[in-house]
Amino acid sequence: MYLSAMIKRLALPICIVLLVAMHLPFLQADPDGLLAWGSRGAYTDEGLYTSQVRNYINHGQFDINETDGVAKAPFFSAYLLPFFALLGTHLWVARLAILLFFAITLYRFTYKHITQQYQPFAIGIIGLQYMVFTYSHFAMAEMLAASCIIWILNYYLVYVKTGSNIAIAYATLFGMAAVLVKTNHLYVMAILPAVLGITSVRDALKNKATIRKNATALGVSLAVNIIVSTIIFLTVFLRNKALYIKIYYQEVSGKFEPTFTQLIDRAGFNWNMITGDSVLAISIVLLVVALIVFIVSRNTYFKAFSKYNYNLHAIYFCLVWLIVELHKLPVLNLPSRYLVATFLAISMLTILLFEQVVFTRLKQVGLILSMLIVVNGSVNTFQAFGRRNFVIKSMNDYVAAHSDNKRVMLGTWAATACWQSKNITMPVWENYFNDHGFMEKHHPQAIITEFDERDAGYIFTKRGVDLKALSDSTHDFKIEEWQVRVSWLKN
Repeated sequence: MYLSAMIKRLALPICIVLLVAMHLPFLQADPDGLLAWGSRGAYTDEGLYTSQVRNYINHGQFDINETDGVAKAPFFSAYLLPFFALLGTHLWVARLAILLFFAITLYRFTYKHITQQYQPFAIGIIGLQYMVFTYSHFAMAEMLAASCIIWILNYYLVYVKTGSNIAIAYATLFGMAAVLVKTNHLYVMAILPAVLGITSVRDALKNKATIRKNATALGVSLAVNIIVSTIIFLTVFLRNKALYIKIYYQEVSGKFEPTFTQLIDRAGFNWNMITGDSVLAISIVLLVVALIVFIVSRNTYFKAFSKYNYNLHAIYFCLVWLIVELHKLPVLNLPSRYLVATFLAISMLTILLFEQVVFTRLKQVGLILSMLIVVNGSVNTFQAFGRRNFVIKSMNDYVAAHSDNKRVMLGTWAATACWQSKNITMPVWENYFNDHGFMEKHHPQAIITEFDERDAGYIFTKRGVDLKALSDSTHDFKIEEWQVRVSWLKN
């Protein structure tokens, strides 16, 4: 009896440790080739969004106007800063830092809010979902922000159980943290108020006390939002107003089709693209299956089997979360990183539905289907392991062997190529950052960009910088569909 109880207690931490261990072979690998659709972001953003922090740690140099990384993702930069300071500015350090935050988040939520018998299935279904697994070991802001949404859910469920408005305040703060991890997660702030509103409407005829309680919670959430937003506006935005206007103009412009009909068409195109990928489509299909089985299990005959778990508030939350995520469907050139939170919501909703099912006469059906999802995730992980490439690591080794780390490297791919060499790196983009006088100002040792300059908006050609004439040697690296060229400039 004691041994059985001990195994049950240890099952969750063992599953978390195993999940983290499965990520370790990927910490030095290139992003998986299946992520190449939509944009090069999975391959360049790890470098671009960490370059300012790395420049500061390695050279004592910080300039918020170098690029948009710190301005768009301030909490992401701040989170990585102590890890870089203690362990060095290595890619594996940044990736491990993101993985640890996700693992802790997943452990906390599962331990507190998932029944013990279902916890191993929850870890397998969420942790091994392809998009979740892949992005949880990338040095990118998306998984950090998505993890903050789980913390919102965690504190919302504390509020449901205790009525504590302090929990609502914490949930609101984590919503704001998601936005500050990367500002394009502003939509996250709509989830908690929407859930509180929906539950109030649901209980309107039965329990007026719930309406009053939720109205108070909404007031607390709004007050926290106003106070923190005002502080950020006065201390950060106004001091860098021109920078933020430039960044958000770039963020908003050209992201969506101009007419409603075109928006619908684009949403349909992106939906077909997502569902045409079998690795992603299976998660959507399994969510639909989970929903069907859950609805069937709500029948009185099936409910009578055992004590039923009525923790439906988490399901309401994740359903609202998923609906809010759908605003991304009409985005032009939808990058895979935009779907991280979407597929995390799908996975969360799937486990919550199946967890309900295991408290009914359909328990065996729920457990078998849950096991099949874990097996499918394991197969996807094994296949991703077999597809690993290390071209970016080779590029880093090459640059480190030939560079002077006191010199500047320019280009969209420079930060990706200089993890090992620790050079100062800055991107160069047409009509955005560092787009005028960059050669004279920085005297770069090398330009690291795609051979046709598409990544930089052809800025070198447009500014009359003939990289071929100025270089004494070049070296190309084929990273998925992009041919990255390191052009060593003549002294």
